[in-house]
Amino acid sequence: MKYRRADAKTYARAHMKGIWAAALQPFGEDLSIDETGMRANIRHWIEDLGWRLYLCSSPPYLLQSAVDRRMRRYTDLAFSGRAQEARRVRDSLQPVRRALEETRPGGKPHAHQKYWQELLGQTGGPVRPPMLNLTEAEKSTVRQAFEECGLELSPLAAE
Repeated sequence: MKYRRADAKTYARAHMKGIWAAALQPFGEDLSIDETGMRANIRHWIEDLGWRLYLCSSPPYLLQSAVDRRMRRYTDLAFSGRAQEARRVRDSLQPVRRALEETRPGGKPHAHQKYWQELLGQTGGPVRPPMLNLTEAEKSTVRQAFEECGLELSPLAAE
């Protein structure tokens, strides 16, 4: 480390900036950790979205793609003090937020977010027991809302 333990907060305030999100762990069909998928997600977040640190909930990476970086733009504007512009960008994401919120089945938040990741072209994978995966009907509802929410996808993710 480049700092002493007593200086950790000062170091963090000076160096740790960006969108902060805790990532969902992707699993394979056999429920083993999908390390390749996780690495691919991290590469996408760092190389395509320009993130540097993740420390909050998962929604920030569910609200953007490599070609639709409004969430990143919103964060950059807010951090630079351009509040009015940031609010306009935030508001433009409301249809995406609404699609996420209105299609989340009760008791299945992780399965829902992992499926949304898959729709974005990221690696989501199944959830592990005792959690329940989405049914085909639930997936259909989520997919329809996803397709109608206005989030732009790269050509590879749209396939």
